[in-house]
Amino acid sequence: MSFRFTPHFIRRLYWSDGLAQAGRIPPYDTDRALIVSVAAVDDRILTTPTAALIAKLVNAVSENPVAIIDTDGMNQPVRAALGAHRGGDFFGLVNQSAHDLQREQVAAFVDCTGKVPTLAVSMSQPKPISPTDLQAVLPRIQHRWPTVIIDLPFTTSNELIFAGTELANHVVLLADKHTTDFSWLYHGDHALAHRAQAGAVTPILVGATSKQALAAGAVALPEVDTRTTAREEITVKTSPEALSMYHRFLSRLYPERKTRLTQSI
Repeated sequence: MSFRFTPHFIRRLYWSDGLAQAGRIPPYDTDRALIVSVAAVDDRILTTPTAALIAKLVNAVSENPVAIIDTDGMNQPVRAALGAHRGGDFFGLVNQSAHDLQREQVAAFVDCTGKVPTLAVSMSQPKPISPTDLQAVLPRIQHRWPTVIIDLPFTTSNELIFAGTELANHVVLLADKHTTDFSWLYHGDHALAHRAQAGAVTPILVGATSKQALAAGAVALPEVDTRTTAREEITVKTSPEALSMYHRFLSRLYPERKTRLTQSI
């Protein structure tokens, strides 16, 4: 299957009916399930806006239903970025027995009011998420949403960020648009070296342009717009340049799919 950046793709980027998305039923064969973790190379980079953008992009092209996990149990920034409300209960899902867990039961713990179904800690009982919690929740949420994006902001623990990248099929590392060298990522002593060499890690220069000379292996993505602050819902750019960047990024996530642009918007 190829990526077709048609008006249908644009409409799916702007889906406003979260309940309609939540109604997408995954196939019983989930061999193509995907976990994408989004982390930053340092604490100057906000992960949440780009993680929300990636969730929207993947949601627009994925064959499987898509959800995003907000791992900041105290601040829960993903809710605002995707226009979600106050629903969802991360720890409620963790505490559910995995034995005979039904898809309808999983959905009860996920906020489906935003642009992408969002699993976050209950707003009435905020508390940090541990690596063990994240590991426990993944098979449960994937029973209903086989494709999962994990936002790993610097406000979480280093242990959780490490665990989140270890659990992922693909790791996205965000860096400043002026970063020129990622050679350190491919050195044998780096925790992600083997996966980077296998193409399972994508460095992203946030805010770079398509014409900018990029470091080897890096991909550019545009900065997302918010209405007023970082706590507002993101606005996805759909200029020809932005679509070109999305195309290249999605090609890294889905290397087995032949990719081509069929229409410029």
